[in-house]
Amino acid sequence: MHPSAGRRRFRPPQGDCYATILVDLETRRPVDVLPGRDAEPLAQWLRGHPEIEVICRDRASAYAEGARSGASQALQVADGWHLWHNLGEALEKTVGAHYHCVRAVFAAPRGTAAPPSKGLVGADQAAPALPEFRRMGRWTGPDARADW
Repeated sequence: MHPSAGRRRFRPPQGDCYATILVDLETRRPVDVLPGRDAEPLAQWLRGHPEIEVICRDRASAYAEGARSGASQALQVADGWHLWHNLGEALEKTVGAHYHCVRAVFAAPRGTAAPPSKGLVGADQAAPALPEFRRMGRWTGPDARADW
């Protein structure tokens, strides 16, 4: 097995139990399936595989503890899906908080500076409520426009 492994929490198709699947990051093939989503089964498995150098995981504390106690020599890294997901959520919040500023920039004629937006929030003001989003970043609030 390659010295890097990833793990993913998943629910088998039958029953209401959960399991942890271990994947070789080089070959992208499953290596093993562990019962549950607890730290100890992962730690035990890692103790039996001291060649593991990198563990790719989400931010679940049980997996962090299992990796720490089972393979203290391994570097723990965040998996790509969760990094992109968290980045998307942060971008959505930021755009929502500055919605009026963004609209002012797109409303200004080309070659001119956009006037300051009334929606800017100073340090002494309360932040306005965020517009609601649908999946894929489409606006659904009262100011929603189809041509943006």
